Parts: sequence; C-alpha cells; structure tokens
Amino acid sequence: MILARRPCRSEIRFFFHRNNQRTRPVAEAAFFALRPDSTYFSKDYSSTSEIFLDDHMITIRVEANDIPSLRATLNSYLRLFQLCVDTLSDI
Repeated sequence: MILARRPCRSEIRFFFHRNNQRTRPVAEAAFFALRPDSTYFSKDYSSTSEIFLDDHMITIRVEANDIPSLRATLNSYLRLFQLCVDTLSDI
C-alpha cells in the first residue's frame, strides 16, 4: 500500500472552566510547558505547530506533510497535555 503524501492540518482546543480560580494558572502553566515543543516538533520538517493561549483556552495548530506525521505530532501533544494536567492537579 502506498500512501499519497498530502499536506494536512488540524487544530486542538483545550478549554478550562472559568468558574475555578485555579484555572488560569493551570492553563498558563500547561501553555508554557507545551510551548517549547512547538519548536521541537518543527525541527524534523515533517510537521509544524503553533500554540496559543486565549483566556481559558489553549489552541494547538499542527500542519504536516502527511497523515502519519500529523497523527504522531497530535498524539505527542495529547500525551504531553495530559501529563501537564495530571501533574498540575496533584500540586
């Protein structure tokens, strides 16, 4: 099976509840923990990513040369985000 290399993109949004006073610090901490990875994932040239923090929402945009690269990058971000939230909720 030969996969056609087609550019693809995706966007993930993580929403934090606004009614909790710890929400903003947790969102900021997760954002600053994930932000360096946007330059790391871009070094292999198969994908590029951007990360944004808006109020109580983190947005991650990923563009890749093909679906396997997109999937790998998205999976990495999802695992890292889960690790950040789990760690911050224990503090």
